[in-house]
Amino acid sequence: METSDIRPAREQLMQILGGDDRLGQLVGRLNGTRSRILHEGLRTVALSHLEALRDIVRVLLEHDLGWVTLALRERLLLACRSM
Repeated sequence: METSDIRPAREQLMQILGGDDRLGQLVGRLNGTRSRILHEGLRTVALSHLEALRDIVRVLLEHDLGWVTLALRERLLLACRSM
């Protein structure tokens, strides 16, 4: 069953990248954007949101493959500041 429980992804991202709560907050903000798309008809999304989402997915997939770059962590922390 599909759910919108973001907790597992948020916790895994924070564990992989050092437990910084700003990363968890970023996942929450992106989930808010997702909700506005689905429930409020939002049609325009900031490029920075798309880039952050891409980087989150990449970190989670790369971690499963056994490699995560520090550059992605830094890029996500920058995204936290700009959102």
